This record gives sequence, structure tokens and C-alpha cells, in this order.
Amino acid sequence: MCIARRETTITVWTGTVTSFTEKQTGTMPDTHTLLALCFDLGDTIMDEGTELKDASGTTLEADLIPGMADLLRELKAHGHRLAIVADSRPDTPQNVLRRHGLLGLFDTLSISEVVGVSKPEPQMFTSALDAMCIPVSDYNRVVMVGNNLERDIAGANRLGLTSIFFHWNERRGTTSETEDETPDYTVQSTQELRALLADLDQPSPSSGLRQAAKTLGR
Repeated sequence: MCIARRETTITVWTGTVTSFTEKQTGTMPDTHTLLALCFDLGDTIMDEGTELKDASGTTLEADLIPGMADLLRELKAHGHRLAIVADSRPDTPQNVLRRHGLLGLFDTLSISEVVGVSKPEPQMFTSALDAMCIPVSDYNRVVMVGNNLERDIAGANRLGLTSIFFHWNERRGTTSETEDETPDYTVQSTQELRALLADLDQPSPSSGLRQAAKTLGR
């Protein structure tokens, strides 16, 4: 369900508030080329090799990939909408993100065991996009960052999102088997991801041409 943003309007006359109204709008201020950034969790934000799980398989805690917490805070401080799109137990993302003080940075969490399907099913992505009020016409202004070519990259590409393969380690396959699994971009560190996102967010002609070519090529 798309929750519209609230704007508060206050009319002041000689220092006195004379009216107070709230109006619902369906869009956010269009100040970025990138309207939203979606992230997988395992080996994209957290290091899967450090997970501590309970008997149900729910992750209780895990270390973060170096530099990722700072990057997420920077993105939020610059006004970006952020989402988790993860195949996991229902409480895993909240446990990990809350432990590192990051849960409040995210506008929505799309979790497979809550949504009822796993990536690359489109509902995993559209659940987050709908919650952030992203129209289909703007899907090419959304990035999906993940470490799984078959799930993260293929799912994002099929919807026309901009796909970024976070090749931080060799825990998952690193060779694309199909066109859908071929990422638009590949990075190997948080530093590379930060630089790429900054470039993609620039309102430049070259960025527009890249997006047009991506749309035509799918």
C-alpha cells in the first residue's frame, strides 16, 4: 500500500497561527536522479560469515561489511529513500539493522517470508516500490544492490531497475548465465559503490542516455 507523504501548511498572521491543514500528496520532491535505493541484506549490508542464528534460523546479530553503515547514513542524510529487499526469516533484517542503529534509515522492508515469495519474483521488488510510491514509469530511476545474480540482478533487470552487483566475495556465483543475470554495474567494495551511486545520481545527459539505452535493451 502506498502511503502518501504529508505536508503541513501553516498560515501565520501577525504572529498567530490562523489555520492548520494537512494535504496528502502522492510523490516526494524530485531532487534526485535516483528516486530510491534497494539493498539486499546478506553479503551486501551484513557479512554472512559472521551471522549468529537461533534454532529457527533467524539471525540475531552479524557484523556489517566495512564502510556500509557510513554509506547508508550518508545516503539517508542526502534525502534518499532506502529499502531492504531480502530473502530471509521475518525478524532477521530488523535484528541486524537495529543492533547497528540502522533500522530507522529504511523506508520499507520487503522480506520474503512476509511477502510470501522469494526473489527474483517481481512481488519482492514491487512490494518495496509500492510502499515508497514509485510509479512504474520511474522504475529505471531505482537501483537494486545485491550479491546474487540469479535473485537480485535478474529480478531487478526484469522490472527495468538499475542493477548493481555487489561482488564483495565469492560466496555466490559471479558469472552471469543469462542476459537477465547480467548486471548494469559491478562494484567490489563500499567505496566503489559510493562513487557509482554519486555518479548515477548526477542529472547529466550521459545519465539520461544510459537509462534510455537500458530501457530499449531490455
